[in-house]
Amino acid sequence: MKDEKKKFCLNKLIIVCTILISQCTQTRSKDQVNLTTKIDSEIVLINIENGDRRDIGETLLTINKCNPTLIAIDAWFIGEKSPSEDSVLMNAFSQAQNDVLAYSIDSTGKLLKSNKKFSNLVKDEGLASIDITEGMSSFYTPIRTIESEMYEAFALKIVKLWKPNFKNKFGINKSYPISFSRTIDQFIHLNTSELSEYDVCSLVKNKIVLMGYLGRGNEEKHYTPIRIAQKQEDNLPDTYGLVIIANEIRTIIEGL
Repeated sequence: MKDEKKKFCLNKLIIVCTILISQCTQTRSKDQVNLTTKIDSEIVLINIENGDRRDIGETLLTINKCNPTLIAIDAWFIGEKSPSEDSVLMNAFSQAQNDVLAYSIDSTGKLLKSNKKFSNLVKDEGLASIDITEGMSSFYTPIRTIESEMYEAFALKIVKLWKPNFKNKFGINKSYPISFSRTIDQFIHLNTSELSEYDVCSLVKNKIVLMGYLGRGNEEKHYTPIRIAQKQEDNLPDTYGLVIIANEIRTIIEGL
């Protein structure tokens, strides 16, 4: 009887501790969110949708003609496709003056980089990797080592190209909290299939243009502290990776 009572008390203690840890995690995550209603005046998002390399190349050319400050492409082009597709993308990369291309890392730690015929044509490359902490994307690692080699995050590379005098004070393999200030609705965001309907140059000239996947659907969405701050009750991911990257950029810039 005494043992059963001890077991009951232990189980109750575990439940209480679990609840307290969960509450602390949610409070900490909520503190990372300070959403504004203001549209970002410097960063524009372009949804590449399900376009092929020709589509992405043509979009890149359209954006580049408008003289943006820089263009960052959150996509990687592994291997080769048809010459008609690849040639358009290569031409676009060769014409863009300030462009950053993302690469990723798989679950085994292998880098997923674009074919060199593309990456050799861009200004720089950066590691686009979503850090998951306690089931959410709430932290980022600006600089990390993989097999003794040092790699800088996509967001950090963008900031360094944007702000040449940026002083890098980040620790190696150290994670930092993302300060979420905007959802997708607080960024100007356009679909490539609808660009002809807009005066694109008026929207992207002298801007930081991030190109990547923004749906439609939940593919490429992640769980972030935004869901806690907005008290989202569904169990669906809430934020596209490109929007997370935009918030990482703002986190770095506002920390200058």
